[in-house]
Amino acid sequence: MYRNSIFVKSRVYFCLFVLLFSCLSIRAQEQAIDSLPQIVSFPNYLTFRTGVGASYNDFGIVNNDLGLKYSATPNADVRTTFSLLYRSLEIAFGFAPSFLNTEKELIESKLLVFNFRAYLGQWMQSFDYYSTVGFELKDTNFETSEDLSLIFADLNVLKIGGTTSYVFNKNYSFRAISYQNEWQRKSSGSFIPRLSFYYTRLKNDSPERNYYYDITAGPSYFYNWVIAERFIVSAGLKAGMGLNITTIQGSETSDNGTASGINYNLGSRISLGYNSLRFFTGINANIDYFVHGSLDNSKIEDRQNMFEFYVGYRFKAPEKFQRSALWVNKKFGWD
Repeated sequence: MYRNSIFVKSRVYFCLFVLLFSCLSIRAQEQAIDSLPQIVSFPNYLTFRTGVGASYNDFGIVNNDLGLKYSATPNADVRTTFSLLYRSLEIAFGFAPSFLNTEKELIESKLLVFNFRAYLGQWMQSFDYYSTVGFELKDTNFETSEDLSLIFADLNVLKIGGTTSYVFNKNYSFRAISYQNEWQRKSSGSFIPRLSFYYTRLKNDSPERNYYYDITAGPSYFYNWVIAERFIVSAGLKAGMGLNITTIQGSETSDNGTASGINYNLGSRISLGYNSLRFFTGINANIDYFVHGSLDNSKIEDRQNMFEFYVGYRFKAPEKFQRSALWVNKKFGWD
């Protein structure tokens, strides 16, 4: 009986010890997290990220005089992305794998995406490359409401451009939105003016080529709302106006030539993410919308749409890699 009593007491003391140790460990972890700055960066880590989702560049042409509306949507729109992030640099490569786009008419369709972003203090510079081959063209007659759908496997759209932006609020992290190259721990927002330039080329197997040059400037505002320490909800809106130059070459009609006019840009982004010191995941949705005129008084609508689910992990960078990065950053005054 006495031995059983000692045994029971020992188990109670052991359980109390484990509970106390667990509470102290959790409290220590919470204090370690609480001691972190408002924005946590990972200068000594290489970040790998992969995502899957829908991403495509579609077009709309509206001619109210003729009562016609054309829309061109890529056949292949499900893409896989792979990203590498280190310090102030972000590089992403995406394509449309055939096993995710299995319909028969999608065999010849191609989607290739390359994105690059650099952060220099409060400045951001991005570069984008989009190449899409294979579209479904829909022709709608306003008067009869009749739709005509055709597959143009040889229609190719190339879009190249970039954006220069400035983040006014130092306590706001744009890196924490989608690539999560930083960890925003306290809610914050920022006004971000931007200047962008994009070149777009449309071509198929005919001699005709359409070229669009868009220079746009405008404001944007983004806000990161931190919930439950490790979760973040981010949303932003942008608007802009600028100059568009449209050139048509090789047309068999009389529409050859160049015209210029005003373009308008609207965009929005919303993201939901989970972050920790090593692992992160989330979803992104983004819409970028351009509108400008053309040579035949039509209205051109250029839309860049994206929805993505992603996961990522941070690995300790090799010592030689870190030393080289420190030398480069010190040489050019980067972060």
